[in-house]
Amino acid sequence: MYGYDATDAMLSRILKETRNQRDAGGWLLVTNGDNLYASAFFEAVKQHMNGPAAVIATRFLMEMIEI
Repeated sequence: MYGYDATDAMLSRILKETRNQRDAGGWLLVTNGDNLYASAFFEAVKQHMNGPAAVIATRFLMEMIEI
């Protein structure tokens, strides 16, 4: 498996294994394996996690610097 196929397989597994469980209000972050996040990202997302949102989406900024 490669890339998004692995992500899809894991999401399918999680859904299958938790299908009959009561929603405990948990969250799942899905990303590419090569992303890095600043702590400010988590603080910004955290404020929405206790609200009515079922999905939180964000845009990504990519900056590449040659040294």
